[in-house]
Amino acid sequence: MFSNESSDGKQLQDFRSREMRNRVRNYKKQMKTLEYSRLRSLVPSTACRPRVSKIEVIEEAIKYIAFLQATLSSRLEESNENSNSQETEERTESERKPKILRQKRQRFASYMIKTQKHTVPARRKFSRQKTTESEQPR
Repeated sequence: MFSNESSDGKQLQDFRSREMRNRVRNYKKQMKTLEYSRLRSLVPSTACRPRVSKIEVIEEAIKYIAFLQATLSSRLEESNENSNSQETEERTESERKPKILRQKRQRFASYMIKTQKHTVPARRKFSRQKTTESEQPR
């Protein structure tokens, strides 16, 4: 009598744990798919194509990031050349460093502000329920 009830309870517990693992696995799969589609929409070369593999999305994203970095560095060099031609050459390298660092920090801060608008807020996977006095183990 007792062994049958305990085996039923064990089977029910096993079923629930399997069901929970399946739900977590499906959730992770859905989130991964969602993030790949989000990345695909951000990369111009993959956004217009109807079917793109995940590997292609990642490769194109890497190429796009490299392109953006090269464009940014060339623009910075151009702006530095323009500002250097306008300024006198009396400033030493030690006087230029604080200005360059300040500009880098400002660009980084503006980048962080821009990217925060597009990020998905972190989600809690499981919430802990508060136990009442009657539910607490003794």
